[in-house]
Amino acid sequence: MADIDRRDQVIFEVEGIRTTGLSLPRQHSLVHYKEVIQLFGSPNGLCLSITESKHIKAVKEPWRCSNHFNVLGQMLLTNQRLDKLAVVRVDFTNRWMLDGPILPFGHILPLTPATNDEDNIYDNNISDGTDDDSDDEGHDEDNNDDNVVSGPRVLSEVILARTPGILCLSTSNCTVSDQIHSARGYPRSLNDISVHFNLPMLPRLIREFLHDQLYLNSAIPALDQPGPDLISLPKSLKIFHSAIAEFYAPSDASGIGGMRRERIQATPSWRHGPPRNDCLLATKDPSLYGMRGLFAARVVLFFSFRLKHDEVIYPCALVQGFSPIKDEPCHDTGMWIVERNWDDDGLQSMTVIHLDSITRGTHLIPVFGEDFIGRDITYSNSLDHFNEYYDSKFADHHIYEIAF
Repeated sequence: MADIDRRDQVIFEVEGIRTTGLSLPRQHSLVHYKEVIQLFGSPNGLCLSITESKHIKAVKEPWRCSNHFNVLGQMLLTNQRLDKLAVVRVDFTNRWMLDGPILPFGHILPLTPATNDEDNIYDNNISDGTDDDSDDEGHDEDNNDDNVVSGPRVLSEVILARTPGILCLSTSNCTVSDQIHSARGYPRSLNDISVHFNLPMLPRLIREFLHDQLYLNSAIPALDQPGPDLISLPKSLKIFHSAIAEFYAPSDASGIGGMRRERIQATPSWRHGPPRNDCLLATKDPSLYGMRGLFAARVVLFFSFRLKHDEVIYPCALVQGFSPIKDEPCHDTGMWIVERNWDDDGLQSMTVIHLDSITRGTHLIPVFGEDFIGRDITYSNSLDHFNEYYDSKFADHHIYEIAF
């Protein structure tokens, strides 16, 4: 055996890797593993499957029960409570308290209509992880970034939430709805909001949005329609830090009706850190399929308003648009490459869109060049430092099916 090992080691000396020779005691011991395992079993009678199963109970499942932020304390508390429940169960069993049915024989539970059950589940999903303190840097708003939606699939329905101050909109298979209280600490008037966010173009963009909403499909001839400059503006706006997108995605983790939800963030501070402005996919042309009928955009602001002359609530999003550089996806990656849209002033163009046009969130990945990436580039400003971006279609099954 020594001679064989020596012949195998000569190659390291010939190639100059180890001119003084090489000793491989650990590699030599591998030849004895099969015989030793057959004679004595696994080392010390241990098996990796045992530690793996314990890892699932002690780490993976408590992590799934957390809000995925600062999880160590939450996981320890979950394990502590599970241990206490196990001890209580053993004690109750020893006291003969768990023998037989819990309810008396013949007791019948009252039946609750299915609609009430679904409403309760829906309300719980809305309130979980959100509160009225929407100006707390948004670290509580993302507890349910991705979630399944219980209940059947909703084809077409508009629902106003029961809680005052909450706006909930739901239409068609892909819907977006504001399901948190309007953010506090912001001015209410349109002019003050424009100054606060340094968005002097916001009144003009809202006028153009209202002109399209009121007269795009109107029977009034174009010559008789008032121009966008003559459209009356709302007096006040409500600012939101996020919106909920609900879409039909039976291939991914979803409810019994195949519905799934995700949160799209537009918060000035996420988890006590820098701002977070997510990207989304919105409808551009319903007659086209895939990315040819959609466009990618980055959310700048979520807001809603009500006009003085009617009772219609307009939930909107101020977005920065991206346009594909070609009429087909990248040949190497299969993903569409998009670039930022620019105004004549050299600024990234913005537009106001209705939340009904939003399909879901998306992920833009920079098209990296040959240069090194600067240390000052983070998730909050990466969309401002590159010229082109991949619109990723590999986040889940649903976006892979629509972003082709």
